[in-house]
Amino acid sequence: MQLDHEYGSDRVIEADAWYLYKPEAGPVRCDRGQEQDAQLVSGSALLALKSGQIEDHHLKELKQLMRQLIRNHLGDKADCLPGTFFLGCIMQSPLAV
Repeated sequence: MQLDHEYGSDRVIEADAWYLYKPEAGPVRCDRGQEQDAQLVSGSALLALKSGQIEDHHLKELKQLMRQLIRNHLGDKADCLPGTFFLGCIMQSPLAV
């Protein structure tokens, strides 16, 4: 997981900047006030994740980032994760009668 510099450049992550994290590439710097604002993560949170010194105010955006990465990795199977409900998961379950 790329956490120390922007995708496609040698620019280091800046704590006061905002990034769109592309799962297959890494963080891309973005301005706030655009459509993808809900998907943006602060440079401060990325740097905290890298250093392992995560503070309470980072948790919400890092949780969102981790969910995005897991969904990208699992694809359709992500709908079966705890905390989500998808009837197809029940039908696919080996426990379904």
